[in-house]
Parts: sequence; structure tokens; C-alpha cells
Amino acid sequence: MAWRVYVTTALIISIFSGYSSAGTIYVDANSALGGDGTTWGTAYKYLQDALYKPPTSGDEIWVAEGTYKPDQDEGGNVTLGDRNATFELKEGVSFYGGFPIGGGTWEERDPHLHETILSGDLNGDDGPDFANTSENSYNISHIDWATGTTTLDGFVFKGGSATGSPDPVARLCRGAALCNRGGGSVNLYNCSFTQNKSLQGGAIYLHLVNNSLIKACTFTHNDADYFFYPTYTGIEGQGGVLYFYGSSPTFIDCDFSENIAAWGGVLMCDSFGGWPEFERYCNPKFINTEFINNKVYGSGGVLENHGEGHPVMINCKFIANRADYDAGVSEGDGVFQTAQETFTNCTIVGNTAGRDCGAIGASTETHVYNSIVWGNKDSSGINERSQIELADSDVTSSCIQDDDPDDSYIPFGGAANNNIDDNPKFTRDPYDGGDGWGVGDNDDYGNLRLQHTSPCIDTADNASVPADSNDLDEDLNTTEPIPYDLDGHPRIVDGDCNSTDIVDMGAYEFSYTYLGDFAGGCDVDFADFAVFASAWLTEEGQAGYDPNCDIAVPYDGAIDEKDLQVFTDNWLLGR
Repeated sequence: MAWRVYVTTALIISIFSGYSSAGTIYVDANSALGGDGTTWGTAYKYLQDALYKPPTSGDEIWVAEGTYKPDQDEGGNVTLGDRNATFELKEGVSFYGGFPIGGGTWEERDPHLHETILSGDLNGDDGPDFANTSENSYNISHIDWATGTTTLDGFVFKGGSATGSPDPVARLCRGAALCNRGGGSVNLYNCSFTQNKSLQGGAIYLHLVNNSLIKACTFTHNDADYFFYPTYTGIEGQGGVLYFYGSSPTFIDCDFSENIAAWGGVLMCDSFGGWPEFERYCNPKFINTEFINNKVYGSGGVLENHGEGHPVMINCKFIANRADYDAGVSEGDGVFQTAQETFTNCTIVGNTAGRDCGAIGASTETHVYNSIVWGNKDSSGINERSQIELADSDVTSSCIQDDDPDDSYIPFGGAANNNIDDNPKFTRDPYDGGDGWGVGDNDDYGNLRLQHTSPCIDTADNASVPADSNDLDEDLNTTEPIPYDLDGHPRIVDGDCNSTDIVDMGAYEFSYTYLGDFAGGCDVDFADFAVFASAWLTEEGQAGYDPNCDIAVPYDGAIDEKDLQVFTDNWLLGR
């Protein structure tokens, strides 16, 4: 995934003005007690004190590097060690982490360098595999208002545990890192969620929440594993990271890896239909997002979809996800009427199921467009049924592995639906080390970009590329096709050098330009080396810098050894 740091309009204004907004409150874990939060020099030591001030809609809370726990404050509004203590997010208030210790300007803000942790580990003794978490916060943060929006940018949510007594199912809030039962929108940018656990939604629980946006966030080692709750049998662990009831947020440029649950390794998508007055649908959208090595003991290694919801996946990669039961990637139940999923320009490779369907299983509607579904395995081996289980699924312009790629049969309507069953020819095939994914340290997720001889290049359908409704390129055009692939490269280009721009199958778009063909000609040769040499060791803003030569992913605004490695790997590559 091409890494991007997202900023809000308020941040942009602050950067160019050089000053914070009039309603800014400052928090620094390394400051002295007694601060009033009006400057960095008098910053609050505890985040809870900033929330109890209280802030008003339009305020911003700037938080410096450090660890902040919901049971800590100076004002006496919370009790040390109280698992019920939580950061009550405020409607219309924006929270920004990543400032250096002692404070700093927007230019000095870096959430990766200056880690700002919202921690549920009240005793500070958490160990591997959720050891010593019986005293952790039930919910690190919480929303209980119905309208308006809050923003959190640049935080690590770690160690929430919506488990134990009182019974986690009886509690109104699950979602150990963030529980939103109020319905208000929450936007998350540049955040990470790790080592959170709950019976429903290991990290995030959203109830009747729409219009929320999650960008450039990572989710690792979160858990909704029912084995943590041996005394409760009324419901099994659902949604290793996310549990959405009638909620439809959008995820862009996010990563989900090594999360676990009983059902829905990443997401349990729950809808309620049948009666118009009660209809609530789960319709999330995932764009340019990766799902790697997530697991369930039941069904849906990534997604379990209940009811009439319609999750949408665009430019997404799914690899090494696994289910002990059915559907290594997605399972649709059709509890009330239908369960739908749509996959467009996705690469779905090397996922496994212990029983049926290594990749996509559905009891009703599944739509697969411009995608590659290959090498997914279930108890019957690697064949057509282990890729997509439902025979009458809507599959077009896609590469689907079947029982025998060398015979005349092509699945799901074959050539009439522009489908192929030829080897997609990845740059490097993934390999589980021969002992299964997640065993030992020998897993190789491969390189799922296409070789220049791939049959998936320039063979999909431009009309199936969805509109850029989220304006990924910020050009205010939301009706054009989505402009980027999973790497952040232009989505529809001429990959086979026949002067016609046609989209590829899969999450990655192929172009010789992305490999080092700076001079044109559909090869990488001495002419391209001359262009590259002219830009060598320049950075963005310097004379001689050529953005076309910044070919290593993610982009870093510099022409250096990483770009040279890509160039040399493809030296003398041509048609």
C-alpha cells in the first residue's frame, strides 16, 4: 500500500498560518501538574483533564508524544484503576497526536516518530497473547452522542479489553478501543489499533453509524476470540477488529493483519431488515486496503456478512487469510433476505478454509469485477469451487482459477463475460513455507504485482471501475473513475503499449513506466538510465528532481537507492 499522511482542512489552514486555532487545548504527558492547557508551556499532563474542561464544538486538542490512560487525571473526575473509565469523545472536537515532547509546530508533528498512545493497560503489565489484561479498560474511548462528527488523527489505541465482569455481552459497549453506540460520526486518520480484544469488535464497535471515514490506519493483533469467554455461551466472538451494526463507514489506504475471531476475522457486518421501520444496513466500503493473515475459528477469515448489507471492496488485496470452517475471505449468510459483496479490481490469492471455499463463499449475491481470484484452497484442494463457491455469482472481466486452466472451459461464463483462467503471472508467487500460513517464520506473501507477460494486463473493463466518490486525488471530480491502484499509481493506463488505456485485472496496474521506462518505448534501457542518472540523489523541490523516477513504493520524494533497486531489477526488461 502506498503510504500517505492525511491532513484535514483545519490542519492545512494551521500549517500555512503558522498558528493554532483559537480553541486549541494542549496536552503533554511530560508536563508538570497544574497546567491549564492554554499553551504547550502550561499543557495538561493528562488527557482526561482536557476532556473535563470541557472543550466545545470546533475546539482542537493537540497531544504530545507519550502514553495516556483513561483512569488518570488531576481533577478527580476518574478513579485510578477503574476499568469503566473511558475517554468520552466530544461532538465537533478534533484530536491530534504526534507532537514532540514539550510540544511543537504542525511542521514538527509526526505520528510515527512521536508515538501518542491511548492505552487501556491500566497496570502497565500487559504481556504477549493478551496476558495480564484482566484489569484493562473496557473501552479506551467512547461516543454517546447521535449527531455531529469528531476526528482523531495520529494516535495508537492499545490494550483495550471489553472482557470479564461485568458480562461483556450485558455491557452496552463492546469495541475495546472505540465504542460508538450513539450514532455520531467519527473520522480516523493515521491511527493504529493493536492488542485490543472484545467479544464483538475487538477494536471498534459501531452502532447505527454512517458517514465515518477511516484513512491510513493499521489494525494488527486485535481479537474477538470466544475462547477468552469460556463461561459465556450465548454468543461467539464476532469481528476480530470491527463489528458494525447497521453502519456504513469508508476505509481508505488501511492495513488489516494478524487479527483473529470466532467469526469474521476482521469484520462482522450485521444488518437488520424485513420491517421498514427497523431497517438498518451494514454497507461499508474498503478502498486500496490490504488484508493479510487474518484468521477465524469459524467462517469468514476477513468478513462475515449477515443480513441485507452490501460491503464493497475496491483495489484491495487479500492474502493468507484463513478460516477453520468456511470462506477464507468472505462469507455471506443472507439471514433476512440477501447478503451481498462486491469486489472490484481486487487480488484474492492464497487464502484457505478448513472445509468449503478458500476465498469467497456466499449464500446469495456476490459480484466480482476486474479481479484475480487464484490459488485459494479448501478441503477439496485448489479448484474453481475453492475460489468462489456460488455458481451463479456475477463474475466478469476477471481471472479465476479452475480445475484445469489448460482445457477449453472457463468459469462463470468464460469469454462471453470476459473471464480468463490463465496463470496471472505475479512478480513473485506467495508461499506458506510448506507448513501452512502462520506456522513458524517462513511465510512469504510474494509480490502480487503483474509481470510484463501477464494475461491480466489491459484485459479488464474500464466501465466496471467505480466512480471516485471519495475524491481520492482531491481534484473535486467525484464522477471520474477511481484514479489510483493499490500502489497509488494511475489506475487506467496503457500497459501493453498498444496506445489504448485499458484497466488491468487485480489490485495493481502494470506500466513499464512504473518499472523504469522514463524515456518511453516500453522497455528499460540506456535511454532510461540517462534520465535516471540526471535525477540521481535529488529530492522534491531541488533542481533536477524528476517525480517519474521516484518509482519505489511507497513514494518518499527522493531519488535514491530504493528507486535504483527497482530500476536495476527491471534492467533491459521489454516487450
